[in-house]
Amino acid sequence: MADPRYGTNPSSDLLPLQLAPGVSARLLAGKLDDAEEGTPGAANRGPFKTAAEVTMVDFELTRNATVVHSVPRGLHTALVYIYEGSGSVNGKEAGTQTVVQLDAKSPDNRKFELMAGPSGLSAMLFAGVPIGEPIISHGPIVMNTQREIQQCFGELRAGRFPPVRVPWDYKKAAARPKK
Repeated sequence: MADPRYGTNPSSDLLPLQLAPGVSARLLAGKLDDAEEGTPGAANRGPFKTAAEVTMVDFELTRNATVVHSVPRGLHTALVYIYEGSGSVNGKEAGTQTVVQLDAKSPDNRKFELMAGPSGLSAMLFAGVPIGEPIISHGPIVMNTQREIQQCFGELRAGRFPPVRVPWDYKKAAARPKK
């Protein structure tokens, strides 16, 4: 039942980081890894603002490139989504539209290996912590109970939802406030 928040980030905010030969990554949200203070990765934090602590990383691997990456500590639920190309995740063959769930609860399982095939591989890492709340959805509306869904649709029909709107067109990056 929180007020909506909108935000966009231009691609210029998403600078590629070279992780290994033939491997670049764009950090969208959260921390890249568990780099110690004072090391190159420590200052990296994605520009996307989120309500919960999450990490989102966009990996691009050129032909036959490989990278081993760790999910940041504390983010127990993680998945890798291959959106272009093919290769493998932790030694298992993966192609476009493959989703691999990782069990990042133990330190031994937080690491994963991406290996690109002959056409390269592009993948997203999504990691976070389950919020432990029931989830009920209907179309684009997500609430905790069916009663809240019904209340929301009533407010939507009456023109009272969302309760707070931003004063700019959140669908256009150029309209974003310069803060």
